[in-house]
Amino acid sequence: MLAVPASAADVDAGPLTSRDSLFPHQGNGGYNAQSYHLDLTYVRHGHALKGLTTMTARARQDLTSFGLDLEGLNVSRVWVNGVRASFHRGSDKLVVTPVRELRTGSIFTTRIQYAGVPHTHVDPDGSSEGWIPTADGVVALNEPVGAMTWFPNNNTPRDKARYRFTIHAPKRLEVASNGRLVRRTTRHGIGTWHYVMAKPMASYLAFLAIGQFKIHHGRTSDGIRLLSFTDPKVPAPTAALRKLPGILHWLQTQFGPYPFADAGFVDDKIGVDYALETQTRPTFDGTVPITDLVHELAHQWFGDAVTPADWGDIWLNEGFATYTEWLWAARTGESTEDQFTELLAAHPAGDPFWQTPPQDLGDPANLFGNAVYERGAMTLEALRETIGDVAFNTTIRQWYVGHRGQSTSTAEFIDLAEQTSGQDLTSFFHNWLDQPTRPTGW
Repeated sequence: MLAVPASAADVDAGPLTSRDSLFPHQGNGGYNAQSYHLDLTYVRHGHALKGLTTMTARARQDLTSFGLDLEGLNVSRVWVNGVRASFHRGSDKLVVTPVRELRTGSIFTTRIQYAGVPHTHVDPDGSSEGWIPTADGVVALNEPVGAMTWFPNNNTPRDKARYRFTIHAPKRLEVASNGRLVRRTTRHGIGTWHYVMAKPMASYLAFLAIGQFKIHHGRTSDGIRLLSFTDPKVPAPTAALRKLPGILHWLQTQFGPYPFADAGFVDDKIGVDYALETQTRPTFDGTVPITDLVHELAHQWFGDAVTPADWGDIWLNEGFATYTEWLWAARTGESTEDQFTELLAAHPAGDPFWQTPPQDLGDPANLFGNAVYERGAMTLEALRETIGDVAFNTTIRQWYVGHRGQSTSTAEFIDLAEQTSGQDLTSFFHNWLDQPTRPTGW
């Protein structure tokens, strides 16, 4: 992170952090992004990238300078409101100084021209994200911080924005991204794909997949546009393609209307060994198990539409998606209570399973551990048993309906659960989310 002197001349510089509890060097302050337009050219040789990113934002304070997150790549020019601006780099920050100070409340546009070979970012848990070359192209996946490897942005889940993508690639390759594919053209051997993500999206949910794909079009009975991409070199996920509309319908019966106008998935041979809930079009690594498809589609409600403002609240994503797997399994006879009881029996008091509380992960290497997924889901089942089915179902639905399009916190979820149940749940949530021990009484 680039240190900014606290001199009088810098009092209006935007903070170069969002103060996230697990990734304190990520994100920036002083403004809220409203929209991004990514105009990207993929160069097959070397998996290089030429980019022009345009960010429209609103200043939250008077700004003499502001920061964006960008790791690697070479920035050649920056414009603010159409005027060339000065800039400098520091670690994974791009600091922009416009010619004229930006006033509080003003809307401003920043255009950044850059190029280079983006690199793959390695997370604290050893997993790969960011720009990931494949046998026939590239996939860009971002959770939690990989977005900065391929476009400059305010890389925090608390600052959601709308996106447009204009992606140029060799015409023999297909391109998948978020939202609606509005246009596809070919000229001089280059295919150009235009996508629009009209609903707010966190930077970690943006994605790009370029390669040789089979494209599957469709539409659900209630009008959701379906567009999926599958790698022809791996076994076709025919069951997932067939069941996709039904899963979306079932999820709507559980949680409320689907948050977006577009849905589908991407199945590519990536080599990362995980799936990701990329907004409107989850990404899978070579296989699409139905349970995993249910999990990633549940994220469209919990994680994508309703997003945690801090990575320390990720249980609100993964706990909900894992709990949805339990609900799906219950359709075939196994109850969520059975799964809850089995996990309790498998992890008695003193088991290391309990040592990392879901809301106190401590180390970002724990971001995708059992404390988040299984203990998060267990918290929800324990909540249902504590407040009853009616209050629980009301809480879940209102959580989505009342917060879609926003970034939220565990404290807000607790407040809602207390309002709908009429109970003081302070001790309950403290035991399940904050304590490094097995909750008592279960």
